[in-house]
Amino acid sequence: MIYLSPPQVHPDDQVAVLAAMASGWLAPVGPALDAFEAELGIVTGQHVVALSSGTAAIHLGLKALGVGPGDLVLVPTLTFAASLNPILYLGAQPIMIDADPETGNVSLQDLSDCLAQLARIGRLPKAIIVVDLFGMPAPTQVIRDLVRDLYDGQIKILEDAAEALGSYSHGNSSITGPTPDNYPVGHFADITVWSFNGNKIISTSGGGALGAHDLAIVGQVRKWATQSKEPVSWYEHQEIGYNYRMSNVLAALGSSQLTRLKDLVLIRQQIYDRYAEAFAPNGIVGQSEPSDVVSNRWLPVFRLPLAHSVVLSLCATLATDGIECRSVWKPMHQQPYLQGVVNQQVSLIGLQQWPNSDHWFRHAICLPTGPSLSLQDQQFVIDRVLTMVNTVV
Repeated sequence: MIYLSPPQVHPDDQVAVLAAMASGWLAPVGPALDAFEAELGIVTGQHVVALSSGTAAIHLGLKALGVGPGDLVLVPTLTFAASLNPILYLGAQPIMIDADPETGNVSLQDLSDCLAQLARIGRLPKAIIVVDLFGMPAPTQVIRDLVRDLYDGQIKILEDAAEALGSYSHGNSSITGPTPDNYPVGHFADITVWSFNGNKIISTSGGGALGAHDLAIVGQVRKWATQSKEPVSWYEHQEIGYNYRMSNVLAALGSSQLTRLKDLVLIRQQIYDRYAEAFAPNGIVGQSEPSDVVSNRWLPVFRLPLAHSVVLSLCATLATDGIECRSVWKPMHQQPYLQGVVNQQVSLIGLQQWPNSDHWFRHAICLPTGPSLSLQDQQFVIDRVLTMVNTVV
């Protein structure tokens, strides 16, 4: 089976994990965890706390931004459920925003229109979640400038970069560190989160991290994530806490994989480019990359000139050929468990439509990638997709 995005386990990874285990630091603290946070901080240009998942990072990130019961939080509808669910954990109300037709990231026009509507009724959101969809950097700087200029910076920004480690804004693909013209994703947000699940650019098996330029935010999140234990010789808790810290052993795996980040990103970019070159003459269009960003191309996303039912049949046929293929995220406004949330949004700001997100779901698919995907397998994927598309068209 050619899987969508399988993890790569290098011999160095095994050595690092065994060394962490041999050290005796099996609890979710230890020198490997400290080292991983420091190394990730160098790569991202932020203070970092490593957590048990990207979802945990979004949860505590929103909490750190002051989100609570009754607050509004803007979030793209074209995203994975983990981007939205922590809003509900905190008793807040999601306001779902449509996608850009070319990148799939949040639509600046729809976001701006929604903010204006909320301002008219005196209900500005507490925060905006910006998602770097499939690794493509979102226009976070533009959004930051918008809320700063029009809303006096009252609205905070959390960037969900779960899929985007190694992606950059301002068109510089180097990952040796930020420069004035080279900003890792999250640089313009108040808080950034990353995921290291098994299918991500680097993996800690399960895990995530939260970053911020404000060291106090990271310190507060670290305390919450460690059951909010007070620094005394007995167990004392003055506020509710969470068991959200990353394991020291898994952090050792993350440090080992982080050393290969540049190569892992380059491989995925090259695979995407091969797909794009082969598909373009056949009307199969990739996820557009604005000129001022560089995507890590976590997953290769392509829009097909086919009806939704045919796209689903194509994916099913690819599976019989041993090729894993998936539709892009089903928009949140279509999810059965969120229909009450949709109704709340309609009651607040009127009838909503999300045509661009619906279009992405109906016509776009994700294709296999990753360091283990050989040139032969890449060509097999290309040939099978083109054969089926051309047969239908």
